[in-house]
Amino acid sequence: MTMEAIRTRLRNALPLLYRFNPAGLRFALRVVIAALIAYGLARLLALPFGYWAVITAVIVMQGNIGGSLKAARERFIGTALGAGLGFLVTLIPVGPDYQWVRLALAIGASAYVVSLDARFRVAPITAIITLIVPQPGVSALAAAIDRVIEILLGGAIGVIVALTVLPERANRTLVKRIATVLRQLSQMLAIDMRGLHEPRDDAALSDLIETSRDQIKASATLAEESSGEQAARLTRGPSADALVRTTRRVRVNLIMIARATREPWPPEADAQLGKMFDSLGQTIAAHLSAQADALEAGRGVEREDGWEAAFETLEDHMAAFRANKANDALPTELMSRIFSLAFAVRQVKADLADLDDRIDEFGGTQRG
Repeated sequence: MTMEAIRTRLRNALPLLYRFNPAGLRFALRVVIAALIAYGLARLLALPFGYWAVITAVIVMQGNIGGSLKAARERFIGTALGAGLGFLVTLIPVGPDYQWVRLALAIGASAYVVSLDARFRVAPITAIITLIVPQPGVSALAAAIDRVIEILLGGAIGVIVALTVLPERANRTLVKRIATVLRQLSQMLAIDMRGLHEPRDDAALSDLIETSRDQIKASATLAEESSGEQAARLTRGPSADALVRTTRRVRVNLIMIARATREPWPPEADAQLGKMFDSLGQTIAAHLSAQADALEAGRGVEREDGWEAAFETLEDHMAAFRANKANDALPTELMSRIFSLAFAVRQVKADLADLDDRIDEFGGTQRG
């Protein structure tokens, strides 16, 4: 077996260990520091269930500050809610053989709250811990208070470490993800336009569609976390939600283009419009890449020479295509795909102009 084959097998078998990930190492360091601080304070304060402070510090530690703030808030509220419900049901007079009634009521009430808002999903667990006390002689009220204090301590430690130890802000991660999406969309468009003349690589296109969808989903979460940072006055700047929404619209229009280019055009249609759409596709793909570069560099977007002229050419060619009576003989399905492609390209132009504005806003913030 050659060395290259061995390296390939190692890369496939150990993908997480084979690739060096500085962001992952920074995250691991923050988690370790938060856990050790929580452990030390739990021992120093002789907390009865100090392990909950350590567990909470680890859970709260997310990839960025906004995520840590969100996790700490949700865990504290869910814990306080579950502990409160656990204590309240102890006020219901039942005999020793019917303690399960209290447990069922606490779990049912807290689970109902979770059904209304999944952010409080730790509430049922806290209610159970409050009622099933592991130490004899400890009241439900004392267990509830201890639980809340330990969660509050662990959450505070997690947030403080996130703010002070190699802090990572959601906005920065969001910018990288959106830039990745834009480059993926540029690759999608190149595959789409080749599909006008020859069978395209549908496997590669499908992979780009799926990965860009996952990136958009992750970006939406980062935008929410970025909003949390802004609410805490840790980050300033424009709404991250608008950047994600506009990028999603661009992606949807490119999927429309993919559907319109699923099969090669016949020679009579390709001769009239193929070269024009090739040129227009290259222009749009280049602009998507330029947007990604501008976003990462923290500057505004510079439009390519001939941007407007390329779309004027689209209108001229489509007008000539409609005026050509010989095209009336083309199949209806083909005509539908041609006009759908033209419509999607016009929509892309409008959405890219909107995206330019969103990137300019972020560029100004990063420059400032």
